[in-house]
Formats: sequence, C-alpha cells, structure tokens
Amino acid sequence: MKIKTKKRIVLTLLFLIPILFRLYTALSEFYGFYRSSDSKFSFIFYFLNYLGNSVSSAFYWYPLIALSLIYLDLMIKDHFDKKE
Repeated sequence: MKIKTKKRIVLTLLFLIPILFRLYTALSEFYGFYRSSDSKFSFIFYFLNYLGNSVSSAFYWYPLIALSLIYLDLMIKDHFDKKE
C-alpha cells in the first residue's frame, strides 16, 4: 500500500491537531493568571499540572492513542513497502 503525499500530510495533521490544540488552550488559559514577576518559574509547574489534570479523561486519550497507532501503522507499512 503506497500512501500518497496528500494523504500523508492529512494523516500527520490529524495526528498533531489535538496535541497542538490542547497546548494552545492550556497556554492561553494560564497566560492571564501568572504574568506577575514573582511567579516566573511557578508558571511552568502550574502549566504542567493543568496539562496533566485536564487531559486525563479517557475521552481525550483513547481517541488520541487510537489515531497514533493508526498513523504509525500506516507510516511503517508505507516505509517498508517494497517497490513493485
């Protein structure tokens, strides 16, 4: 099975969009709360804590894991596909 370039781009975007969207929402939510000068490093810990707590639901991780496995399976099959 040979994957065309357009399909490869679409699959890669489907794989990356949920991750990038989650990072964007976490950053935008905490940007307003932790802008003071005394909380320079606490922002990182609050951000990582929020990211870990908010995406722990199965509704987020199970589809992402399924998409990741499908993506990796297709790319590996495409990579090792022998030219006929």
